[in-house]
Amino acid sequence: MAAAVIDESRTDRTHRKRFRRADASSEAMVELEERVIEAVRDEITTDIERREPPLEPVFYAITGSHCYGTSGPDSDLDVRGFHCAEGIRYALSEPPAEQLEFVRRMRVDGVGEFDLDLVSFELRKFAALVRAGNFTVVEFVCEGPVVLDWAPGRVAALRSLIRSQSTPAVARSYLGMARGTYERDVRGDETRPTVDRFLYVLRGALGAKHVREHGSVEPRLDRLAETVSSDPDLIGDLVALKRAHGDVAPSPDLERRATDAIRRELADLDDERRSTGPEPELRADVDEWMIATRRETGTLLGAVGRKSGADDRR
Repeated sequence: MAAAVIDESRTDRTHRKRFRRADASSEAMVELEERVIEAVRDEITTDIERREPPLEPVFYAITGSHCYGTSGPDSDLDVRGFHCAEGIRYALSEPPAEQLEFVRRMRVDGVGEFDLDLVSFELRKFAALVRAGNFTVVEFVCEGPVVLDWAPGRVAALRSLIRSQSTPAVARSYLGMARGTYERDVRGDETRPTVDRFLYVLRGALGAKHVREHGSVEPRLDRLAETVSSDPDLIGDLVALKRAHGDVAPSPDLERRATDAIRRELADLDDERRSTGPEPELRADVDEWMIATRRETGTLLGAVGRKSGADDRR
């Protein structure tokens, strides 16, 4: 099947109107984005604060296709973040749940309807993912458009910690995802791979390469294509096909280009295959950060409760 030509003006206009990080030159875009962010923030805080035993929402940011630059008009809005349970609950027979999840249909006046896909990690689980260099967590903490931040000092300290100590682990996390998806869903599947599978593998391989060469994460595929890809036009061709026809199998020529590019990128990253655990210094620093975050959110031991002045919801 040949890749079709799409009406990019229509697709991109809808996408920008809904969720993309605002362009400072467009007041209307800023207003629409803020309207969405405010509605999502209220939905998250209302849901988490009403749970029993009580929880403290702390930080949430946009991730997924809206952060990667691959979303279309019907894409979900993926939000990830973390909350704090009362620390004393870890001394009980039933500790707090590691994470909360929901998918909820939302409607915002002037914007339309969309599905909010939320995952909220409890602080302990969240910190373990940070220590492991989980690329998804690092992306939304360091680069995701912020929905809510009730502890900006703590989150800023975490960003500094991640950027100074965890880049090798993040590169391994990206590469592990890329290799696993390639072996399972591209090379090992009897059916023809779809656009999303190629984009997912390329995002992992190019993400690892960007961390190795630049020392930072870059979630947007178009920027990865510009900075580290061996075939800069490939990402654009795959995204255009997805926006025109959905998650379909690419044409034989485009499939061949994508497969060749993936093989080149993975071969170039062979030296990143060694897998080691977090460095002791990083583990200790993350533990100190966790204690400080629980203190600031009032969850180190007893009842959940924000410190004075923390009701400034950002």
